[in-house]
Order: sequence, then C-alpha cells, then structure tokens
Amino acid sequence: ADARSREGDSPYRSTVIGLRFADRDLLYRRIDLRVDLMLENGLLEETEDVLCLTQRGLDVANRVMADFLL
Repeated sequence: ADARSREGDSPYRSTVIGLRFADRDLLYRRIDLRVDLMLENGLLEETEDVLCLTQRGLDVANRVMADFLL
C-alpha cells in the first residue's frame, strides 16, 4: 500500500480479514459461480435501479459495472 495511505490516525475503525483456502482454483470457481448466480438473480437490474436513485448511486453502480464489464 502507498505510504501516504497510512499517514496519521484514521477516523475509521478497521478489521483485516484473511482467507486460507488451499485450492485457489476451487476458490475462484466458487467466486465465479457466485457472481453468475448474482447476475441471474438480478444484479444488473438492481444496479440499474441504484443508478436511477442518486448521483452517488450512479458513482457506485458505475464502479461495480466497470469491474464486471472489464
């Protein structure tokens, strides 16, 4: 991480969570399946609804969709 991101005290409390998963290929297949199911169950439509709500929603939805489409 960039050293600047660690300067000073953060106003946020954070927790670091790690995964131990011996079979990374299986992990990625499970993640892919989960994303496929989310898409089948309306993720894109839900994202479009968020887009219509507020400019902030637009910003968040654009980041989600950009990650999905790229």
